[in-house]
Amino acid sequence: MKKLRLIIFMLIFMFSLLSLKSSALDTCTGTSMCNGGFTLNCDSVSDGYCPENYGDWNSCALNAYGGKCSTICDPDCSSGCGGGSPGSETVEVTCDPAVVDPGSQVSVEVKASGADVIDDYLNISQGKVIANPTWPKYPCKTNPCKLSFNDKAPSTGGTIFYYTATTYKLWTNNGYSVTHSCLTKPLCNVNINPTRTEGSKKFISGIATVTLNVDSTSGVQKAELYFYKWNKNLKAFSPMTPPEQGCSIAQCSFVNCNKLIIPGNTYNWDTTKCENGDYSLTMTGIDNNNNSCTDTDQATIEGSVICVDQCSVFSSKIINTIIVKIKSWI
Repeated sequence: MKKLRLIIFMLIFMFSLLSLKSSALDTCTGTSMCNGGFTLNCDSVSDGYCPENYGDWNSCALNAYGGKCSTICDPDCSSGCGGGSPGSETVEVTCDPAVVDPGSQVSVEVKASGADVIDDYLNISQGKVIANPTWPKYPCKTNPCKLSFNDKAPSTGGTIFYYTATTYKLWTNNGYSVTHSCLTKPLCNVNINPTRTEGSKKFISGIATVTLNVDSTSGVQKAELYFYKWNKNLKAFSPMTPPEQGCSIAQCSFVNCNKLIIPGNTYNWDTTKCENGDYSLTMTGIDNNNNSCTDTDQATIEGSVICVDQCSVFSSKIINTIIVKIKSWI
């Protein structure tokens, strides 16, 4: 009986130790409230609660500075960020536009604010990490402290690129930095392969090959081709139905009536279904980031024997039949 009691006591003791160890580890990732139904974590966004007030963070060596959650810079905690005063410093990084054309200019802005910003220094790096900053960098003389500069986005489509910023006080106190991601749009290219060229103008007849390319490191969802024909009355390009539906401006009377989804990278355009004239093709590519790009190419159809929208009265089959009958009577 004594042995059984001893075994039970040892089991209870071991279980208690495990529970204490588990509880200590749990406090490093968050503080449980409302019977575990809600967990408070250190966060740079203010939510009105400081996790330190609801649990013991002194054992959190892996994700805390000085036993506190100031590495995460929770503005609701008395430990604050960077030096231990409430909300002493925060850093923000933005890029404009957030989704930029490949190879074009992007405007990057870094802003540090808080009571300790004056006489601090900003550090900005391309990429996701601050690589051994050499201080001082950009001196802060105002609160907030702002630095704007222009940079060139990567030349590839659908590419994520990063900027990381910190201040001297944040970095030396707890290694805190902020990383912001920017993104390039996909790249589009459409090309109508001419049967002949005259200067910069393309002429096509018969079956013309149209090549379409969408480039994105994230992958491509689809390519869409939109058809336009020169409208003599409006003196502008007007949407027309695709060649498979007659190349007609008059029949293109609803939204996207001129759209054709292309399954591959090549479209064979049967120009014999369209009348002579000037045409414009615009492609839209959509990548897996749901961003789009556009490109346009133009060509002139020659040698076609049909009329669609620009027919004279003498091109009408009914009129021609009547004329033939009149001639036969005469």
